[in-house]
Amino acid sequence: GSEIARLEESIQYAREARRQQESDLVQARQALAQATALSEQDGSRLAELAGELERDQPMLDAARTESDAAAKALHDAEATMLAWQTNWDSFNQGANEPAQQAQVERTRINHLEQQEVQLKRRLTRNEEERGHLADVSLAAEIVDLQRRESEGEAALLAVRGRVEARLQSIASLRQRGQQAQEELATARSELETLRGRLASLTALQQAARGEGDKGVERWLRDKGLGEARRLLETVEVSGQWQKAAEVVLAEQLQAVMVDDLDAPATDLVRLERGVLTLFESGHGTPQVLEGTLAAHVSGPEPLLHLLNSIHTAHDLTDALQRRNTLAPGECLVTPEGVRVGRGWVSVQRGSDARAGVLAREQEIRVLTQRLAQLEPEVARLADQLAADRRALVEAEQAREVQQRELEPSGWWQRCAPCSAASRHVQSRYGTVWMVWRKTPSSCNSSCSRA
Repeated sequence: GSEIARLEESIQYAREARRQQESDLVQARQALAQATALSEQDGSRLAELAGELERDQPMLDAARTESDAAAKALHDAEATMLAWQTNWDSFNQGANEPAQQAQVERTRINHLEQQEVQLKRRLTRNEEERGHLADVSLAAEIVDLQRRESEGEAALLAVRGRVEARLQSIASLRQRGQQAQEELATARSELETLRGRLASLTALQQAARGEGDKGVERWLRDKGLGEARRLLETVEVSGQWQKAAEVVLAEQLQAVMVDDLDAPATDLVRLERGVLTLFESGHGTPQVLEGTLAAHVSGPEPLLHLLNSIHTAHDLTDALQRRNTLAPGECLVTPEGVRVGRGWVSVQRGSDARAGVLAREQEIRVLTQRLAQLEPEVARLADQLAADRRALVEAEQAREVQQRELEPSGWWQRCAPCSAASRHVQSRYGTVWMVWRKTPSSCNSSCSRA
């Protein structure tokens, strides 16, 4: 009876075990079917992503080609514009100077010819009248007239000196204006080149920062951190170790700087999607360990604490030899960005958009500083060129006024209706008026005015 009971229990146990195994088998088959379906979905998605990547690659290559072509076209256009501006200024200067010089020479020739005619007339009259003059009382008047003539000649020389000085001033203003024009064109060309370079670097830096994630940007604006600085804007790395710092810090370079980490960190759970790193901007002076990456970086205090555990190696061979001396949590990094730890090595290659962010950030700072210096300089040169042009116009007008003083003007009048009449001669010579009264030996039958 006990043997029968034992066998019945065994049979019952075997039946229950079989039912359990059949249930497990059903569940295992269901899990296998689900896994197979998920694998097929993942394979299909992977194929779609590969197809999208293959379709987008030509567009990326075409965009890069168009960008290079546009940059080259911009550079050629700027060079062509600068050459055209220089040629135009040279043409204007070359076209104006001969015409103005010719005008001055024509005026001077006309003045000399008229002066020669006047002097010949005076000489003829004086020769004709000298034989008829016997009045000794006119000697004093002749001396006075000679004195006035000398004064007139001196005044004429003074006017000529002022005209020559004005011409020299005009030539100096033209030369200075040409130089200012060339300097302004050079400064504007450099300014446009720097602006284009800064815009390109800024666009690359924004792409590397990952700006454009609407969810992250909205969360930052809600927390008053929309204009907060990024970690890479506060970091300076010596040139040899920039690549190593980029590899070690990676996405942390795009971290948003905050004064206090507690308040915003507690609200990170509300960020539904996106990648965001917050970094506290400590202002202490932590101890920097020699032989670590922190010794080659200047930045906030928490960053230096982090980099104190990253030791530097001269090259990969040096790092491999020293890897067994590392403490837990430490690693070695080479200037090329190869990281080595106890039992592992990591290298990052390829065209990552974040590559070179530190070098670009440094160049952006240099370009921004140069633009801040160059923009006031361009404005100053433009103001100086405008002032020189106004001064040149004023000098030209003053020269014309002084030139008119050299032109002969005045009138001659003869009146001799009878033998007792005398001849009156009045002319303007420079700025001095001279008058002669002489009694002719014969009577003229007409009056003339010239």
